[in-house]
Amino acid sequence: MQWLIDIIAQRVIETIGIPPVYIDRGDPSSYDYTQADLITNGQWYDLNLSGIVPANAKAVVLKVVVKDESVGIGISLRKNSNTRTCNAPSVTTQAANIYNVSSLIVACDENRVIEYLAANTTWDTINILVAGWLF
Repeated sequence: MQWLIDIIAQRVIETIGIPPVYIDRGDPSSYDYTQADLITNGQWYDLNLSGIVPANAKAVVLKVVVKDESVGIGISLRKNSNTRTCNAPSVTTQAANIYNVSSLIVACDENRVIEYLAANTTWDTINILVAGWLF
């Protein structure tokens, strides 16, 4: 019976490809990026994750924490070289001086670079952690 399962599995892989595999990064000791590492002027900038994320990764899973006294401002992230924002996950402040935490999946390019846009303000907190990646 295993031979039949193997044949079916092979046919599925040939037809639709290998499904994504999530790799947990483990237990990092601190955030990878903070507001001090980012430019917060409402423009798109590259964020190079190649020192953290291995080659061949297709996407990254990020934990993003924001806090500010302004309500309704945020940070958006997208695949490097994308030009639209409709597929740019974001985290927005929901209330003044309250932490808002979100986990986001962002596609990365072959060099493991993504882009970010942080609202033009003096942020209290922006923390970004690479929690894992997808192959």
